[in-house]
Amino acid sequence: MLSFGCLCVLLGLGYWLRRKLVILQRLYLPASVIAGLLGLLILQAAPIPCRGIRRLE
Repeated sequence: MLSFGCLCVLLGLGYWLRRKLVILQRLYLPASVIAGLLGLLILQAAPIPCRGIRRLE
């Protein structure tokens, strides 16, 4: 349920950014692609620690 809520927020942000930034409209980028890129940037900036997975050392 939490992941669905996060996806909805990202999609809303992608839609809002596409409406505000003309360059994204001219590139014909859909809101879903913008939301995916935002999600990728957020995960790379603040990675979620994984419990139960051991690193190979």
